[in-house]
Amino acid sequence: MTKLFAIGALVSLGLLAALPHGARAAGGSLYTAAQATAGKTAYLKSCASCHGANLSGVSGPPLKGSAAPYRGSQSVAQVYDYISGQMPLNAPGSLSPKAYVSIMAFLLQQNGHAPGKKPLTATNAQNLEDII
Repeated sequence: MTKLFAIGALVSLGLLAALPHGARAAGGSLYTAAQATAGKTAYLKSCASCHGANLSGVSGPPLKGSAAPYRGSQSVAQVYDYISGQMPLNAPGSLSPKAYVSIMAFLLQQNGHAPGKKPLTATNAQNLEDII
């Protein structure tokens, strides 16, 4: 009976692992260095007045480090969906898709994710499960 239970548990775990989940970045590459550089410029223009030039927060929450509300608990997809649909607060969704992707790359960089060779796109940003 114990062996049967163990076999059933292993089969169940195997089936769960086979279920489709959101995408993960190949080889850990989430964005390019050039995207993060462009993102810093877009961030300073559109986000810094509320979140601070150094991402430490002003009237909005900090976006860097352990004090960031998404840090360690939300995926790239969740954060990207939020910023592209809800930010900036005074004009939600008003930036170009390229600007949102660049800002997301800058946030990733500032939160310790290394750049790679594969660029972040709006499509893959909406599907990445990687936790920030």
